[in-house]
Formats: sequence, C-alpha cells, structure tokens
Amino acid sequence: DLADQTVRALEEIVWAVRPGNDTLQGLVDYMAHFANELFEGNAIRCRLDLPSDLPARTLHPDMRHNIFLIVKESLNNVLKHSGGSVVYVQVKVEGNRLAIAIADDGKGFEPGTATDGGEHNGLENMRRRATAVGGELEVTSSPGAGTRVEFRMNFPS
Repeated sequence: DLADQTVRALEEIVWAVRPGNDTLQGLVDYMAHFANELFEGNAIRCRLDLPSDLPARTLHPDMRHNIFLIVKESLNNVLKHSGGSVVYVQVKVEGNRLAIAIADDGKGFEPGTATDGGEHNGLENMRRRATAVGGELEVTSSPGAGTRVEFRMNFPS
C-alpha cells in the first residue's frame, strides 16, 4: 500500500508540473485516470460522465492542481467514509462555466457537525481550494442518503 501511495504521489507531482498538461482536457483526462485507478479492485464502482468535446482551454498550473485536489479529496472521502456501492463523477462545461459533481450512494453525514477525529478538515480544505481558484463548493448530504460535492467556477478571461 505504501509503495502504491508513493507511486501515485510521484505521478501526481509529475502531472502537476508538466506544462503540456495545462489544459482542461489534461485535467479531465488525469481526473479520469486517478478515479479509475483509485476504485480499481474496490467494492465501490466508479461511473464517469465526462464530455467528449471539451473546449480548448488553458488552465494555470495552480488552478488545475487545486481543482484536481478537490476531486481527489472528494473521491478519497467516498472510498474511506461512504460505505456506498457506487460513485458518480460528472464534468460539465457550459459556456464559460466548469461544473464538477461527485456523488455517492453511501451512508452520508450531517453537514456542519464536527467530529473528534477532524474528519471534516478535508471539506474545509476543499472549500479553501475552491475559493482560491474563484470557484464555489457545495456539499449536500444527509444520513442514509449519500453525499454530493459540487464544484463550480467561471473560466478566467
């Protein structure tokens, strides 16, 4: 497990610093790769709904990396905490707007409740990352009804 984590971390660093990946297509391709690899061999199935005709958009490396880390944290939360059987990852581009949704059919939780283990620190980190790129993050969940994380932002001019 440690070797797998190390390889993933190195792969992520290489992806993050490689200038050829500074596109929306590069981000979506890497998100799909990460999601498929993360859920491979796990009981939770991953369903991807990704556009086939993404606009040619360049993303600043910090922006691209922050968006990816939001997705990564969301997917890791599903794997660690949801107890569900399926996770859906959806990317939409409408005009000048990017929307990414990650939803699971797991046990959910009561948003706004703190836990002694600090489990909601990841949610706060995702919110900070969304704000850092001029986006917004909405988390919808309730006990027994799964969780949905939605990230939305306008592309920079």
